[in-house]
Amino acid sequence: MTGGFTRSMDHAMRQIAFLTLITFVAATNLSISGQYGDQDELYKTNEVSEAYAKGTRSLDGRPGDKYWQNRTDYTINVAFEPSTRLLEGSSAITYTNNSPDTLKHLVFHLYQDKNKYGAARNKAIPKKGLTDGVQMQELAIDGNPVDLADQKLVQRMGTALILQLDEPIPPSSTTAVECRWSFELPSVADDRMGTYDESTFFIAYWYPKIAVYDDIYGWDVSSYDGEHEFYNEYGSFDVEITVPNNYGVWATGELVNANQVLQPAVLNRYTTGIAAGKVTNVIGAKDLDSPQYVQSSPVNAWRYGADNVPDFAFAVGKDKIWDITSVSLANDRVVAIHAVYDTSSATFKTVAEEAAASVKHFSERLPAVPFPYPQITVFNGSLGMEFPMIVNDGEFNNRVMDVYVHAHEIAHTYLPFMVGVNETMNAWLDEGFAYYAPIEIQRELSDFDHRIRAAKGYEKWAGSRYDYPLMIPSTASTGGNLQMLSYYKSSVAFEMLRDDLGDDQFTKCLQAFLRRWESKHPTPHDLFYTFNDVLDKNYNWFWSPWFFEFGVPDLSIDKVELKDGSGQIRVVRKGLKPVPIQLRLDLENGQHIDVREPASVWSSGAEYVDMSVNYSDKPQQITLGSKFIPDSDPSDNMWKAGS
Repeated sequence: MTGGFTRSMDHAMRQIAFLTLITFVAATNLSISGQYGDQDELYKTNEVSEAYAKGTRSLDGRPGDKYWQNRTDYTINVAFEPSTRLLEGSSAITYTNNSPDTLKHLVFHLYQDKNKYGAARNKAIPKKGLTDGVQMQELAIDGNPVDLADQKLVQRMGTALILQLDEPIPPSSTTAVECRWSFELPSVADDRMGTYDESTFFIAYWYPKIAVYDDIYGWDVSSYDGEHEFYNEYGSFDVEITVPNNYGVWATGELVNANQVLQPAVLNRYTTGIAAGKVTNVIGAKDLDSPQYVQSSPVNAWRYGADNVPDFAFAVGKDKIWDITSVSLANDRVVAIHAVYDTSSATFKTVAEEAAASVKHFSERLPAVPFPYPQITVFNGSLGMEFPMIVNDGEFNNRVMDVYVHAHEIAHTYLPFMVGVNETMNAWLDEGFAYYAPIEIQRELSDFDHRIRAAKGYEKWAGSRYDYPLMIPSTASTGGNLQMLSYYKSSVAFEMLRDDLGDDQFTKCLQAFLRRWESKHPTPHDLFYTFNDVLDKNYNWFWSPWFFEFGVPDLSIDKVELKDGSGQIRVVRKGLKPVPIQLRLDLENGQHIDVREPASVWSSGAEYVDMSVNYSDKPQQITLGSKFIPDSDPSDNMWKAGS
């Protein structure tokens, strides 16, 4: 019944998304009419408009005077048995209602229900990877037990549990929630979590999590489909993880009881390795023949603590190499860097160095905001997925992809963790940032420029039937369509903007956004308005076509008038999206001249631009564009003498 109901809800939500898309596009096209300069204000849905009217958001891009945000603090005890893959946990939660609303419900995310037989999901699961989902044994609100069998009080919809409260939660109050649960970790792993072999596990989405209740949409009741990502509330975590005594645990937060779980020699290398600032084996291959962890009882309880984070994940492994180093930042801050991997790994031996270089890059170059957490762990699992202070990465035996994945996942520390964006609604905001921010360090470490990959990938796909405006909810997209929008198209937009503003101005605006919305929940409008505010310019001519409208980037050479020593080249804007004009004139004497205008040359809505050029010898060929600038139809981007 649950699976069938969920599928019905999923179908209904897709219909709503489609109708929203049509309404959105109609409204957007009516208001903008293809002219950049006609739009004084950005399109807003009703929910977003109401937030500005209520004063929780401000048109200068800052949180409004009436902005509020709820909070969830967790104390969790969990035991994991690798031989059976059974996880059993209990938690004490303090939920703080800072909203002006009286809450009649609590919504919990039980993400492991995605693996149940009959559950609706966008990615196939092998039959052996299916489970019974989350088994809720106990739930109590302010000490009062909840009858979990009472379907009038408790509804499980997809991966959400919606609890009707006997006593609503008034504004400015706290509520105590206690629960006990268990589930079987899937016997296989997807690209985010699961079982990698009989002694390697990455455990995420594992605890009953109170959903976000925000000033725009109220409760987030999104069901996890295995593809679209998350929207999480901030809080503190005090987590004790019990495993057999020959297993290690690496997690979100800082290890509180290292002296109780690490053998003395390992503890010494762990402690001194952080301060050393160079890569050190906490556990090396030579240490695997003797105990690495305390053996005083059959199990060890590893305790990790983290404050003001939106999620918690952990990895469990036996006989793992453990490297450590650190990065020193301003104000004497030190960030510990951990890399944990199997002895057979071919590429993880350099991961600690790559992670350290990434942290330094983000802290000092782009976004040039100090890394917000005291540590980061790169665990060798599969593919790539981010969590606060720990990432789950595979290895590709390809230097370009290995570096790309590590730097990309660590970049997510800023979005969606330091700044809590809604990934479910706007996947492009965090994925586009995480694709774009590390490009320079990726180029330095692997000699590959991912801007070219994004521009060419988007160029081939622009204008297709799945080329949606980025502001359409990400749940309307799936598969390669979702990936292209979230990674390529959005990062190309960031590149076009940075190219127009210059490095300093772009970085200044991005820093302001991160600082204004640290540990808060911004929308894309808050990003757009922050840039406008910091620049003291209306950049809606850029935001509207790149984020709100259908259309493609497409320029062409229309006509060329050349005289002795000078000439004029007309470049026509055929597509809606503003991009820079870059011309290369190849001269008869073998030399060449580059002429350029930034994307803002189109800010007034001009249909064409006449480019004046001077040259020392007769041009033989003129080429429009570059490998960094997408053009959906490059067939009209070249002029040749005599043609």
